Amino acid sequence: MLCQCPPCQQLLRTGRRHSYLTTISQIRNSELVKCTLCLSYYLHEQSHWETVSSHGDHYPFPTKPKYDAIMQN
Repeated sequence: MLCQCPPCQQLLRTGRRHSYLTTISQIRNSELVKCTLCLSYYLHEQSHWETVSSHGDHYPFPTKPKYDAIMQN
């Protein structure tokens, strides 16, 4: 089962990027990004996000930061 942080779940539902994403590579019309919060990797192609790798053992953290501001935007 994939274990993604709430901002990444929102990314996959709505396509909205969040501040925890770091670009790893950009080639032509595709982009590979890593979430620094849940350590998952995503591929963005043709206006579509797809999970490449999800690391369930890294999320949730014992003490979670507040996501209210991210989830409300």
